[in-house]
Amino acid sequence: MDDIIKAYIKQDGAFYLCGPTWPVPDVTNVLEEAIVREKKAKGDKVKSGDGAREIMKLKEEGRYVLE
Repeated sequence: MDDIIKAYIKQDGAFYLCGPTWPVPDVTNVLEEAIVREKKAKGDKVKSGDGAREIMKLKEEGRYVLE
């Protein structure tokens, strides 16, 4: 999880998934968990749905792409 937080959140990484869609829920859950953990580590308040909202922003930025 630390590697995901570092690469994806702290270093503004991107995630591209091309091919079968069966891993999408698992990938999304891990990224949401990483987002929430990082917010908590920074001392930010975490509300229900924060991870999902951030995933939507990442999709809009082209940093979370499912093809």
